Amino acid sequence: MWLTFDDAHRKLYVCIVNSDPAKDGIFVLDLTSNVWSKLNAPTRSGNVVQHPFNVRVFANGDLLASYCAHQVGDASISPPTITDGAYKPTSGVFFLSNGSSTWQDRTNTKVEMRYFTRDVIIDPSDASGLTWFATVWNTDSNLVTPADATATPQSWGGLYRTTDGGVNWTRIWSGDATFSGSATSCTLHPEAALKDELLLTTRFSGLWITQNIHAATPVFSRVNSYAFRAPERAYYDPYDHDKIWITSYGNGIVSGTRSTSFGEYQMRVFGSQTGIAVANADADGDGASNLLEYALRGNPLVPSSNLFSGGQSNSSSPLRLNFNRYLAASDTTWIIEGSADLINWQPLAKAIGTGAWTVLAGGTLSEDANGSVIFTDTILPGTNPRRFLRLNVSGS
Repeated sequence: MWLTFDDAHRKLYVCIVNSDPAKDGIFVLDLTSNVWSKLNAPTRSGNVVQHPFNVRVFANGDLLASYCAHQVGDASISPPTITDGAYKPTSGVFFLSNGSSTWQDRTNTKVEMRYFTRDVIIDPSDASGLTWFATVWNTDSNLVTPADATATPQSWGGLYRTTDGGVNWTRIWSGDATFSGSATSCTLHPEAALKDELLLTTRFSGLWITQNIHAATPVFSRVNSYAFRAPERAYYDPYDHDKIWITSYGNGIVSGTRSTSFGEYQMRVFGSQTGIAVANADADGDGASNLLEYALRGNPLVPSSNLFSGGQSNSSSPLRLNFNRYLAASDTTWIIEGSADLINWQPLAKAIGTGAWTVLAGGTLSEDANGSVIFTDTILPGTNPRRFLRLNVSGS
């Protein structure tokens, strides 16, 4: 099942996959009248297309839908025959204009996508709305229906891209020498400054990422820190775009943090890396440099006086230092230092990039999953009345 909410037109779309054609299809709830209806199914070469996988809505109410695999007869028969278990060439991507009842087949000329298309997404960075990405699985055997007797869908999996609304498609990822090319879903980064980043989940090959999805030949790399081989979908946290949530087929739901850099941060916040965006500038005039705002999860465009805090819980307790570390910052070093005279400073704890803290010379340190750090010194005022703590932040 797949749900899509069209707030602008007050409609809810539900994709249902069922062997019974009466129960299979895209159902629509008009939230104004609270009435359900069912959209007509697409057709291809006289065959009714079944098994909608997902549906996307354009701003004007047009629809883009992917239809997934449809096996003939009894799919449990092994090996499959032409009448039992073979894949029908009815999968693919279809387009429906708002107000029309007839779908347009946008993968009819791309035989590689006719058997096992999965997700389709619309690229928001293309104002024309004509750039789409679609994921395709390899099928489980060579056997297909007679109409495509020479087809080899067991080797056609991957990520496909069109820049002309489905007239032409190009496979831009097909796996590598180690991993097969069955692609399950894909997700573009939600920020315009990072529009070239795409996460790709696969059937058996784990999680992949590219930072140049709009290049003629994007470069993909496997995210080795995600060890499970069958992720289903990847989501950027809407409240923290550096946190990624992964659903999977057999490994539950996990979250991770993508790494970033100060250069990327400059582009995301300022749109450039010059002028008020440089590391030692103080864009909002609050006394904290852009680099410090970056390292401590501040907002360099909004004045703030509480990036970090410290003190004692009472006059006989040790000093404490509290701050938020930007866990995604891969090019930053944090050092907590102590001094008795404000001249000679001793490193007490250190963290480099996305790595964990190392306590160097006494003190206790805790950091939660969001990067909230509490450091407690070990030297008591009674032992040494003069005691100071500071945080030293530097970039690579």
